[in-house]
Amino acid sequence: MKKTVKLTIPPQYTDRLKAAAKAEGVSAAVIVERAIKTLMTKRRDKNG
Repeated sequence: MKKTVKLTIPPQYTDRLKAAAKAEGVSAAVIVERAIKTLMTKRRDKNG
């Protein structure tokens, strides 16, 4: 089950985020979700 979380994204990143989402044909939420997943995986790997 997915939880809904509100994130405040700084204005300087919104255009880049929208462009990336449009290029891939997905929503901005998917891009953000993917980025968070990647960061969590890296952190887990680093911590052992």
